[in-house]
Amino acid sequence: MRALLTAVLVLLVTGVAVARDCAVSKKFRVARTQVFSGVLLDPADAPLSGQQIQLLGNSGLVKELRTDRDGNYDFGEIVPGEYRVRLRIGGDPFCAPKIKCTENGCRQNRA
Repeated sequence: MRALLTAVLVLLVTGVAVARDCAVSKKFRVARTQVFSGVLLDPADAPLSGQQIQLLGNSGLVKELRTDRDGNYDFGEIVPGEYRVRLRIGGDPFCAPKIKCTENGCRQNRA
């Protein structure tokens, strides 16, 4: 049975200088093939539509997409390996989420 990796990405905008330093998340390891999808929200929990999200692997860009009108995104199935997430909101980089993976799957830390 495939695992499901769901993340709610919440942007914490603290300024352009800081945002550029954290636009790419730290690496997270996926132990088994799973679907990677979720919702992109602003700090007030409002969905962010049409925003660019990139999934990066060890050799670079794996997939790039934009959120739908409800802030949803879906990278589909991703295979075991190390990944990072990069966010660009309105063309500008913003802080990427912290994602933690265990043998039971991955989750995004809101704090």
